[in-house]
Amino acid sequence: MPNPSGLASNGAQQDEIVEELRRILDSRFFKGSKRCTDLLQYVVSETVDGRGEYLKERTIGIAAFGRAADYDTATDSVVRSSAVEVRKHLAQYYDTAPAGPVRIRLTTGSYVPSFVWEEMEATPVPGGVPPVTAAALERPPAETEQTFWPRYGKAVLAGASICVLALALAAYFGRNSVPDSMQKFWGPLLVRRGAVILAAGAMRDELERAGGVATLSSLSLPGGLEGQSGQTEQTSGTGLTVAQTLAADSVGFADALALARVAVALNSSGAETLEIRRAGSLSLSDLTRAPAVLVGSQNNPWVVQLEAKLRFRYIFDKTIGVGSIVDQQSGKTIYTAAPMSAPYSTVKTDRAIISRFVEPLTEQHIIMLAGLGRNGTIAAGEFVSREKYLEMLDQSAPSGWEAKNLQVVVEVDIVRSAPGPPRIVAIHVW
Repeated sequence: MPNPSGLASNGAQQDEIVEELRRILDSRFFKGSKRCTDLLQYVVSETVDGRGEYLKERTIGIAAFGRAADYDTATDSVVRSSAVEVRKHLAQYYDTAPAGPVRIRLTTGSYVPSFVWEEMEATPVPGGVPPVTAAALERPPAETEQTFWPRYGKAVLAGASICVLALALAAYFGRNSVPDSMQKFWGPLLVRRGAVILAAGAMRDELERAGGVATLSSLSLPGGLEGQSGQTEQTSGTGLTVAQTLAADSVGFADALALARVAVALNSSGAETLEIRRAGSLSLSDLTRAPAVLVGSQNNPWVVQLEAKLRFRYIFDKTIGVGSIVDQQSGKTIYTAAPMSAPYSTVKTDRAIISRFVEPLTEQHIIMLAGLGRNGTIAAGEFVSREKYLEMLDQSAPSGWEAKNLQVVVEVDIVRSAPGPPRIVAIHVW
């Protein structure tokens, strides 16, 4: 990682950075934006003075924008949106500005600027990165010293299915510039550098055959929170039979495919590290240290636990084998799936819920996605990983949705047992 404090002892370098900052702020790209000026001036000054490690969203909001110490970063996006604009204006500036002795860069996913001197392109100084084109300025950093697959990010793999593993690793080969709609959806998870957790639930049928379905909640819910069974999570593997342990590693094809598409989207959007985990291995402390993407509905107890307070949620009536989506605000059921006993050929549509929100208990962003059936889950994974569907969301959602909590209900037609393109049927932003 950059070590900005290494610059503090070099007065000549400090002077060059300050002079370059003055040129940038005097340019036409920054003169019209006080927010961009305030943010860039503050983060550069703090970094040059050796305090770059303290540049967090809340700190910047308080010091640069005058926010109260307890302001809600989930609903007030002034720092995040200003940083996006700063990166854009820096790219424009360096596309047109004459070459100077140093360049200032604000990398996606960080508020700590980095610096590079033109005569030192091959060996950047601490806090520096190689000069790049304007388009590449919006990309995530290519490597850090923690990266063990150079240029392609890394994944910490724990109990993932072979399908997820193969497809997720394929995602690492090649990153392109991030479309605006992708950045708006995935950006909140990537504001802080570090890992993003991906977790899918185990296949319920496999657990039933292993005799473990009665303890599904106790296997998967976080320590300190009670689940439907009133029990808390056991340490991975503790008290389980061999069959139950193997069953807990079984991930359905639809969940695996959705998880792999999420890995592709996160990697191309700039995620540094992906931790692919079992839902049953996640603890409250895991979700406190990192944002997470949770795939699955009734087979993922974290989803069962967290969706209970959201507007749109899944309900499954075990007595008749029917799942539905309920609008808890209106108290109405907005969609009912075909009974589990119905011939699959008679199923013509499926729906999925995509949720992105800050969980107050962990103060981290969480994304949850799953369909009532397999085709809904596949469609949800496709929706969040393809630019054209996120552009559809951008056009349909209220202004500023990218910095707020969000739920989207999508529907797909099923043709010959395969899902068609997803379409939005409901959006809730708060």
